[in-house]
Amino acid sequence: MSDTLYAARQYVSVNHRELFSLAATSLVAAFCLTVRDLLFVRFGEIPPIIELLGTALAIFVIMLLALWVTKLIAVRVGYVIEYVPHKVGLIGGVILSIISLGYLPLFLPGGLRFELPPRLRVGKFRSWYKGWEVGLIAGAFPFVITFALLPLSALFLAGVPGMELLVVATWLVALFACLPLPMLGKHKGELKDFHDTVKKLRGSSFGLDVFYASGPWFLILCAYVLIIGILTWTLMTLGYPLGLWAYGFSVLFALMAGAVFMRFFQD
Repeated sequence: MSDTLYAARQYVSVNHRELFSLAATSLVAAFCLTVRDLLFVRFGEIPPIIELLGTALAIFVIMLLALWVTKLIAVRVGYVIEYVPHKVGLIGGVILSIISLGYLPLFLPGGLRFELPPRLRVGKFRSWYKGWEVGLIAGAFPFVITFALLPLSALFLAGVPGMELLVVATWLVALFACLPLPMLGKHKGELKDFHDTVKKLRGSSFGLDVFYASGPWFLILCAYVLIIGILTWTLMTLGYPLGLWAYGFSVLFALMAGAVFMRFFQD
């Protein structure tokens, strides 16, 4: 435990590049979800702009907290991670949302850059990166984000205005983070295998790291995100008080999944 606390103090931090990347990702996600009102329905009005900025700020806070928890998990396993945005996925998402008049709010959050500091390798029997560890850490990001749906859903049931858009945005961030798509960019040299190809293509996304590490873990993660989404959609459709049943099931399901997930990090 003392080693983990020391490692957390030394290696768990969010640098300025990550803050800028998270802000850009949040702004793109909010734009894709509000572009219809912003550009085509209520163009020039103040409320859509306030909705855009408020949604972007909320997504930024949620992603920042999720990244910080993921960094703690990574340090516990022995890695240091840095958030990297999917530039092509974000730019493409803006273009697609405008072309589709806001009906296809698709965007790709990005992925993680992994490092193995020598201090964290003390006492660890590893020569290099382990696929299952990378996949477990990468999957933690969308997994943690889904837990933000619990307080947001509670606020929605309580009648707080603006929660519907924020709930949908949060779930879409988790869902799109599961898409197994690589970063895209120019590359040089010979591509010998899948891992080398992903590296030359400027890195891997959250979903691709999970998919490459373990097919079953990828399917379980996607199924979990989808089930949480279905339960959230059900409680939003039913509203108060019937939606409380769906909310109770989602809380129970999330807590059970979290308990199972944390068993992988026990000594």
